[in-house]
Amino acid sequence: MIILGIVDSHNASACIAIDGKIVAAVQEERFTKRKTEVGFPRNSIDYVVKEAGIKKEDIDLVGIANYKYNPGQMLIKREANFTIQDYIREQYDYWLPKLSGKPFKPYQELYPQYYHPEKLPYDFGKMDLKVGSAEEFYKVRIKTIANYLNIDVSKVVHVPHHHAHAYYAYFASPIRDEDTAVVTADGWGDGFNSIIGSFSKNDFNFVWGMTGNQLARMYRYITLLLGMRPLEHEFKVMGLAPYAMPYHYEPVIKELEGLLKVDGLEVVMTKKEPDWYFCLKDRLEGHRFDGIAGGAQIFLERILCKWFSNIAEHMGIRKFVFSGGTSMNIKANMEILGLDCIDYLGVPASGSDESISIGVCYYLMKEKYGVIGEPLTHMYLGPDINEDEIKRVINCATLRDFEVVDKISNKYIAERLVEGDIVGVARGRMEFGARALGNRSILADPRSSETVRKINTAIKRRDFWMPFAPTIKDTYLDEVLINDKNVYSPFMTVGFRTKEKAKETMIAALHPWDFTARPQMLREEVNRDYYEVITEFEKMTGVGAVLNTSLNLHGTPIVTDVKDSVKVFLNSDLDMIVLNDIAIKRRRDGRSRVREESSAEPVVSKKAV
Repeated sequence: MIILGIVDSHNASACIAIDGKIVAAVQEERFTKRKTEVGFPRNSIDYVVKEAGIKKEDIDLVGIANYKYNPGQMLIKREANFTIQDYIREQYDYWLPKLSGKPFKPYQELYPQYYHPEKLPYDFGKMDLKVGSAEEFYKVRIKTIANYLNIDVSKVVHVPHHHAHAYYAYFASPIRDEDTAVVTADGWGDGFNSIIGSFSKNDFNFVWGMTGNQLARMYRYITLLLGMRPLEHEFKVMGLAPYAMPYHYEPVIKELEGLLKVDGLEVVMTKKEPDWYFCLKDRLEGHRFDGIAGGAQIFLERILCKWFSNIAEHMGIRKFVFSGGTSMNIKANMEILGLDCIDYLGVPASGSDESISIGVCYYLMKEKYGVIGEPLTHMYLGPDINEDEIKRVINCATLRDFEVVDKISNKYIAERLVEGDIVGVARGRMEFGARALGNRSILADPRSSETVRKINTAIKRRDFWMPFAPTIKDTYLDEVLINDKNVYSPFMTVGFRTKEKAKETMIAALHPWDFTARPQMLREEVNRDYYEVITEFEKMTGVGAVLNTSLNLHGTPIVTDVKDSVKVFLNSDLDMIVLNDIAIKRRRDGRSRVREESSAEPVVSKKAV
């Protein structure tokens, strides 16, 4: 039984499952180097098929979510290409006239710079690209997939968008044979923006679907109003929110309360708004930026907590799983987990649309084959670091002035962290999703706030208010986190309040204002090398945690391979990059300078134990 799951909208991805086990999954952006990549995930499909050791023709069933997808947005690769200015123009020149019943230009005419249908794999035939319907485009999409895989089109089936989210939330978790409520929430997908259901003995029971839960859409357009990129920078709004004072955010909350409310099992709009962007612009113009961020975040948390409380009361269930784009809000997840009516909240890795390729696989396993898929204990599902590529890279002239150390130990990495070095790590298989989990990470000593300044200014170039996250050993969790319900959260998807000791031992990995943490809780069997690095660091410092952020340059996806990793090293002030058991270091004598020379000359290496 070989199943391929595909996302060909924004956050394009592919996943392959064999006999009930997720074998490989990856996002297309990791190959194209464009965040939130849109369209047919050719590279991702090629990778997962190769990793599975099969031929494309061996695939038994292909699942695709998003039955209705706007062909105009696909043709210009909207989410991958759009700047903030493009999104604002879209509101004025596309959505405003369209929703007002006035003439409007299609995307292709508004954004000709992005319109290159000849570069897309789709055979549009006689389809009118200016007014083509989603139904027509769906036929084009499944035909393209079937042709590429050399399989019959009957093997390509549709899985409802929110069912894919729901099945991912449940089957990727360790829960089995327990009554569990499942909640999904996002901007839109196949006619819904949320569904509620339950799993009992692994069977799904659909309870409610809704279109009025506009929380994700509200948050998206507040992100845009604050001058940040929708579908990418919502986390920046969340990070900014705690800085707001009550006298700035309370008026914002009052404005938002007139738009959405909880009514039983539904989140509903209090009145029909023709356009969220202009509605929010009219209501919030003149309010302070931090007040808008704080008001939006607190309003979101209050609505979600009331909604989850109603669901728990109605269904009589105290265990929940949650997925969809809204589940990426870790501060809201923290508040939901804190509800007295909830004993357990499971939030899988990267609940945005990239993960529905995995959900599609779980859905088809169960509904088409009656197979209960294995849970995901880790997310190391992407490409491995290639040893031959490491050899080629370290022998190039560009790295001649750097020191190369081979056969390094995990203790060696820990020693560099204790000395204050900022260390990039690229080894083993790449993580799936939006969070780096130790295999494509930048690691640092979490004890000093100076670490934050150094990473922000010299490497990541991120906004000053944004927090970093800790990876915490399972044996150290009780010392630093307030986790009364003993929830294990391995994927940085739930926020936690912290104990006083956390401020002393890992201040650089906490939110600098409210001292909350977005931890990766780590057990040894999940990633033994990474666990050993933290263990060695703990032996030297007494701290069983390190600061962990993604290995990438600002605005680019997390790195995939050796070439990407070295590029980050050369274009930042990282002190060291680790490639499997090879370390490339900047020399202490200041001679580490990138040289533009064409002659390849091997670098001198030494061993470290």
